[in-house]
Amino acid sequence: MGWHPGPAPLGPICQGGSARLTSARRTFQVRVTELRSSPLRPSRYLALSLVALLFWACGEAVEPRPLEAGGKPTTEAAEGSDPEKVVAEIEELLDEIVAAYGSGDAATAAELSAEAYLENYEHIEDAVIEKAPEVNEELETLLGAELRREIDAGASLDEIKDMTARAEQLLARALEAISEG
Repeated sequence: MGWHPGPAPLGPICQGGSARLTSARRTFQVRVTELRSSPLRPSRYLALSLVALLFWACGEAVEPRPLEAGGKPTTEAAEGSDPEKVVAEIEELLDEIVAAYGSGDAATAAELSAEAYLENYEHIEDAVIEKAPEVNEELETLLGAELRREIDAGASLDEIKDMTARAEQLLARALEAISEG
């Protein structure tokens, strides 16, 4: 990683400079100018150093994620997802949803429902669409929206239990379809 001062001052109206911050992943070009009429005139190199340090810190903290063919970011879980583990995780979350909702914590139940779909089911969804589209059609709707909507609407515990039981049945069918082919 290096910081390199750029060109000399930009002219008689303002003073400035630029800095280039490079790393193995990216290069930032930063241009800083200060008007002569400014009451505070810190050294342009100090200002450039601070800006460069900020970009360096932000740039190093964020890892770019590779894209799948469809333009979606890949994740480690998506790249190496074991459908059996994903289904087991969703089933565990469904049990936690029932427990949270049964204890009166609808907000947690709704969050767990979102997690079951967004952070888990989506990792196997493409395979389910390919192998069992009719299962995906019902399961995606159930996990993706219906369960949360019913939780937020204050459905009875029995209704939530019925929905999670149906989701588990559909997950078993999805896993069977994925495993066969």
